[in-house]
Amino acid sequence: MSRGSKGTSPLLRAVPSGMAFEHKRLTLEEEILEIEYMKGYMRHPTRNAIYWIMIIFTGGVGLLLAHWFPIQIAKFRSRQCHLPEATYVLVRGRDGHKEMCAVEPLAVEPAYLRTGWGQTDNLHNVPLNDRMFIYKYWRFIYVPDRLERSIASPGTFRPVKPVETLDALCRQQNMMSGLTAPMHNSLALTHGRNIIDLPIPSIPKLLLTEVLHPFFVFQIYSVILWTTEEYYYYAVAIFVIATITAILSLVEVRRNLLSIRQLARYEVPVEVMRDGAIKSVSSSDLVPGDVVVVPPDFLLPCDLLLLSGQCVVNESMLTGESVPVIKSPLTVFQDSSSSSSSSSSRSIDFTTVDPRHVLFAGTKVLELRVPAGTRVLGAVMTTGFQTNKGLLVLSILYPKPTHFQFFSQSMKFMGVLAGVALIGFAVVVWRLHAFGVDAGTIVQKGFDLITIVVPPALPMAMSVGCAFAMNILRHRKVFCVSPPRVNMAGKINMMCFDKTGTLTEEGLDLMGVRPVGSLSSPSFHPMMTVFTQSVSGPGSPLLRPNTQDGAGMQQDATPLIHMVMMTCHSLTHVGLELTGDPLESKIFHATGARLDEPHTSPAFDSAYISIAKKGNTSYGVYHQYEFIPALQRMSVIVRDMTTGQIYVCLKGSPEMIYDLARKASLPGDYQTVLNEYAHQGFRVLACAVKEYTYNKDMDLHSMRTDAEQDASFLGFIVMQNRLKPQTTPAIDVLNRAHVRSVMITGDNPLTAICIAKECGIVPRENRIFKCDLVNDRLTFVDTLDETLTLDAITLQPSRPTGPFALAVTGRAFDSLLADYKYQALAKYPFLKILSGGSIFARMSPENKASLVEEYQAMGLYVGMCGDGANDCIALRAAHVGVSLSTAEASVSAPFTSSQASIACIPLLLREGRSSLATSFQLFRFMAVYSMIQFTTAIMVTFNMSFLGNFQYLYEDLWIVFPLVILLGRSRSSPHLSKKRPSGRLFSVYNLAGTLGHIVLVFLFQTFIYVRVQQKSWYYVVDNTNNDPTDSNSAIFETSSLFLFANFQYLTLAFLFSLGGRWKQPIYTNFMFCAWWLMTVVTSLLLLFFYNPAIHAFFQILWMPRNWILEIFFWGLFNGFIFVVFEIGFGVLKSTQQFTRNKGMRRKPHKISRDEFTMLFSGVSSSERPSKRRTVMQALGKVLPGGRRQKGFHTMEE
Repeated sequence: MSRGSKGTSPLLRAVPSGMAFEHKRLTLEEEILEIEYMKGYMRHPTRNAIYWIMIIFTGGVGLLLAHWFPIQIAKFRSRQCHLPEATYVLVRGRDGHKEMCAVEPLAVEPAYLRTGWGQTDNLHNVPLNDRMFIYKYWRFIYVPDRLERSIASPGTFRPVKPVETLDALCRQQNMMSGLTAPMHNSLALTHGRNIIDLPIPSIPKLLLTEVLHPFFVFQIYSVILWTTEEYYYYAVAIFVIATITAILSLVEVRRNLLSIRQLARYEVPVEVMRDGAIKSVSSSDLVPGDVVVVPPDFLLPCDLLLLSGQCVVNESMLTGESVPVIKSPLTVFQDSSSSSSSSSSRSIDFTTVDPRHVLFAGTKVLELRVPAGTRVLGAVMTTGFQTNKGLLVLSILYPKPTHFQFFSQSMKFMGVLAGVALIGFAVVVWRLHAFGVDAGTIVQKGFDLITIVVPPALPMAMSVGCAFAMNILRHRKVFCVSPPRVNMAGKINMMCFDKTGTLTEEGLDLMGVRPVGSLSSPSFHPMMTVFTQSVSGPGSPLLRPNTQDGAGMQQDATPLIHMVMMTCHSLTHVGLELTGDPLESKIFHATGARLDEPHTSPAFDSAYISIAKKGNTSYGVYHQYEFIPALQRMSVIVRDMTTGQIYVCLKGSPEMIYDLARKASLPGDYQTVLNEYAHQGFRVLACAVKEYTYNKDMDLHSMRTDAEQDASFLGFIVMQNRLKPQTTPAIDVLNRAHVRSVMITGDNPLTAICIAKECGIVPRENRIFKCDLVNDRLTFVDTLDETLTLDAITLQPSRPTGPFALAVTGRAFDSLLADYKYQALAKYPFLKILSGGSIFARMSPENKASLVEEYQAMGLYVGMCGDGANDCIALRAAHVGVSLSTAEASVSAPFTSSQASIACIPLLLREGRSSLATSFQLFRFMAVYSMIQFTTAIMVTFNMSFLGNFQYLYEDLWIVFPLVILLGRSRSSPHLSKKRPSGRLFSVYNLAGTLGHIVLVFLFQTFIYVRVQQKSWYYVVDNTNNDPTDSNSAIFETSSLFLFANFQYLTLAFLFSLGGRWKQPIYTNFMFCAWWLMTVVTSLLLLFFYNPAIHAFFQILWMPRNWILEIFFWGLFNGFIFVVFEIGFGVLKSTQQFTRNKGMRRKPHKISRDEFTMLFSGVSSSERPSKRRTVMQALGKVLPGGRRQKGFHTMEE
């Protein structure tokens, strides 16, 4: 056995005690592949022999157990050993996924199908260094000379890291020279083929997998048993249903695997440098370190590090946005012939390479930017499942596990029913043995009872509600790839939303520019507005002052801010079309400028990467520092071709430009003007400029911070981001249903606040306190009144105020989360902030996912809705993730809406609640139905009688089965209610409600059984001449209970069909009502109208009219009691819940000595009691034993 530890691998790590903690979210690679432990196993001859003997003596049942419990059987057949001796390794990931992986020799193409037990190659002659296993399609190779803590072992298995290969190659040679054939062959053994290939099992194998599913095996067992009892009709019905279900499941599984394979598998001829020459090979032959020639219009088969030349790439597969991205090579590879290049390349940190130098697998090269006669070269960084695309596929194959109580508890409840079946089996054996029945019949009737208690149709019944809900969602253009999440959507009580593209329109409208008049004495001048009629194409200036008084507009700042707008962007020509970010496109076109690039202008000056021209003014761009979300800015180095002056032009978030700019260049009302626009919901970008000295030999990549520091502020570019028309109505629906809505965005906090108030996430009358990290201290300041603050611990306002909410910045959230994880006292304000936070701004993708997980840790069911790749991590982390993008990067979300608005969210929640309510109703009905039939079967056994086949058929195939199917057709309520359906079968009330009906069933059937025997006309039917194997159904007890039980089925079917507030009234389900009425009529006909032929067919004895009327009366009375019990129990449940919530008293919280010191340091002893009461009252709602806030919409004093 080997456990991962510090120093083993980033994926196998333990944090040393006493180490300073820093909260860092796992990457997608670590999240999927992080290992909890590894254990080595080797074959044990004696145990293996016992295993095969058991299989022989059980008639192959052992093989079935091996299929159901492969890990347990594999452990039984082996003994644990050290990893060097292991032929199999048991790997458990942090996500709970276990896999028994076969150890095999290093091979270019491992046999995925050779991971079954007993198929491992002979490893005796294989060196330890040449052993590997495959876990989640990722290679783990044995690495010697590492002492593990758990077992004295000379080594362990570590995941293959292409970065280590690249680092070794850089140290040995110049990467531009490519690989030799021997090096390639060696690396191919280590890294395998460059192909994301999913082995698709054959149709017979998939069918065998479906057939061997425990539910299907149980159904086949039931069919065989019923066939021996000549119960052919229902046996055929169940067989047909089970077969159709298995085939449909097979088709769905195969279709999903084929679609994933179509997304993943890609193989294409490529030109690669081998042995100093260009050769054409298959892309599957590539290994890390290979140098590839990148052609135009090329879909990339692997992740490449760009070595030479520029290219334009469409990364919509990763980002969800079809915005061309310019990729440039690393500086160290610009001159491959120089000695300095070689030495520089040896110092590359491949783990932190900027994405602008990397071409990712699955993205498409649109255009090359190289001089004629030269090539674009790239070095292979990662291959196969280790590429970004491969990790995306792995996230689909191994989604984050979810724990939903309804499903797990339903399985446990079935175990309880199985226990009841065993009790019934014992009773049947006892009674039939007393009657002298032969052993074969006893076993047959006993096993038949098991199929009554655990109905074979139960799996189908449990999936009816989900299937109908998915069908409705599909027709409304909402697609689901994870059916269990449909029921989970019914429990959602919090929705998190991205802002741009989700709540608001994707594009922005340019409102104008607010420049400063002079760099020497900065002050804001009037807004320069945009004339929309001139927005297309270059032409006359589109900006002019919003006032007739143009004084001051000809000063320094105006032409400079025009220069920033003309040059500081990432727009580029693809063909003849200028493409790029829509925001940058609108800003650029507003200047009326024209953009020339080397590939668009024959006489272009090669010293520049682009030239922006307008009239007689031209600006040449030497270098571009691309926008990076973490830096919140981009910049360019520009030369004014008229004056020769060189500038650094910056554009970015106002907060970042404020920190970078010279303080003397900032107007005194900088924050005031910014807040004014932000409060109106405008998106604001700040511009700055700096004179610069440029030399073409400068290492510009390492000088970005110096180039951007101490720039002069020029003004604001003001953009308007409009709400989508569907946003406000959808948020209003969620608010009225008490589903909390939270905005998580990367935008400015004040802009987010305005949008949140406009769409209704926060009531307009509420105050908003911005939680930010200023000088390493958390501050809580009112956005309208800076003198009004909150206490950092108690979160109490400095003076009385009304309801308020919090807007938390990303850096504040990072600080709070780190403190919360590793400081005991910090959990109180952190949970309080989560309770009151409605807006989270300047959040990175990792921040978004962490926030979702923290809300889940509070016991909330959290949904996430977003678009683009920056939301993918959060979409995977949420209980229910809804992507509004159809890009490949978003396919890991359980739900995808082809209509890019949040109008699908109320629909999804309604259908989820309806599906969950239907599943709960049907489970209760099937449980009670089985107990009705079980009670009847047990009671008549005491008279050596059994229900006849056609009696079973009438109950199963005529009454129950159609009603179960049709019940799922009830539509969801058009209104999203405040209350969510229960998801816990084992709650006191739900369990007591179901057991109450079962007790009533038993009592009334017992009463009928005893009552019929007390009648004066009753006599014991003489069955001495009957064959003991016959059902002997034609006795008074069996006939009475059969007729009476029919009304129990019908009453409970109608009672459980009432979906309450989550479904439309049952009368809207016409087919269910029609079938229910028809079964009522047929049951009444069987009861009141005696027909010798029909009653003989159903094996029902003639009984006196007064007893028939009495059965009818007791059936009505039983139904009335069922209804009274259900209604009364529901009222009792609601009353006690209300009383408990209203009268719950909070338990006092004990503060530790350290916490007391931290809270009350500096407070006199006489003031401490009152201070302590204030703190406890403020934190009471999030302390253990206390009540949490309901709704979470506001925080109040």
